[in-house]
Amino acid sequence: MGTLRPGRHTAPIVTRLSNELKAIVTADDLKKQFLNDGIEAGYMGPAEFGAFLEEEQANWTRIVKQANIKLEQ
Repeated sequence: MGTLRPGRHTAPIVTRLSNELKAIVTADDLKKQFLNDGIEAGYMGPAEFGAFLEEEQANWTRIVKQANIKLEQ
């Protein structure tokens, strides 16, 4: 699942990190600061974020292939 690397992080660790991040991102003072900076932040749980990363990787892989972009050495 994305960068969490299954098997390297126990469920309690993932849950705690997720809960802490949710508390930070949804805090009123931080949301206000983000909005003042023109940023709209949202929270995604571990499963939702993993799916988002997989979709992004697939989309960008397709774009790179279609545009015939090559890595410079």
